[in-house]
Amino acid sequence: MVDKVSSFLASQNDRTVAMVNHSSSDSLFLQAYTGLSSTAADAIEAHKAGLDGIANTADDVRFSIIGDIDSVAGITFIQIGKLRKKNRTWSGFASPLELRLLQYLNSTANAVEIELGAGLISTAAYAIVDYRNGFDATQGTADDVIFYLYQL
Repeated sequence: MVDKVSSFLASQNDRTVAMVNHSSSDSLFLQAYTGLSSTAADAIEAHKAGLDGIANTADDVRFSIIGDIDSVAGITFIQIGKLRKKNRTWSGFASPLELRLLQYLNSTANAVEIELGAGLISTAAYAIVDYRNGFDATQGTADDVIFYLYQL
């Protein structure tokens, strides 16, 4: 069990580093997609840009491990958690089919829309909606389930 947990955490750290290193992961993306503060997102972007402060030049810096991100001034454990949470649904690691399915699962789509949009059988679509709506069986409440992509 410990090996599986360690392996899962290592893969999540690797995915987080890859997401942050991606050329599309600028300050605005990090703020909008992951919920980082502008200060934290700007600090990551500045670090990535290297000494000249300009993205996509020869002196750009890539993060190697999660600890490199954590060492950027202004990055806290909470912000690392936000990055880890969002790497699960980041499209850089999902196939088009996985993204389409994830989109329908987390949308306000009803069972028929999920069935048609994701190509699922009716009983599966209804089961997903029932599960997604949580214990109170009402969509849009605090107990709703959010689906993530996991690659173990």
